[in-house]
Amino acid sequence: MKLENQVCSLENARKLDDLGMRRESLFSYQRFIHTEGSMPRVRSNRLARLHQSYKVIAPTYTVAELGEILGNKIDVRHRLSPDRKVILTSPDWSRGANCYSNPIHFEADTEANARALMLIWLLENKHVTAEEINQ
Repeated sequence: MKLENQVCSLENARKLDDLGMRRESLFSYQRFIHTEGSMPRVRSNRLARLHQSYKVIAPTYTVAELGEILGNKIDVRHRLSPDRKVILTSPDWSRGANCYSNPIHFEADTEANARALMLIWLLENKHVTAEEINQ
């Protein structure tokens, strides 16, 4: 499986960064600094530290890293839609952390993106704070 399919998208990575998520990640979206307008690619953060030719655009998170972050915050149920989209279901937060009477669904092309969308929603709706996640 391609690395790009195992991490959240650049759009979701930037949104998490904008919301204050500063957790250490294995990978980031990086751009070769000598090529103006080049498309950011997912690369190891270790590579960026070793070679000064790459500029980090935004940290990105693997499905495992996002699972670790979400794992101790909420109960997540996972399934695939008929068209192979990943659907994650979280509790109805207005009724409590484990209430599934009116669940919230997050659908995306990859599990990493579905988990990122869930985390973005939790941050935007103040169910968790960036400080809690960054610990």
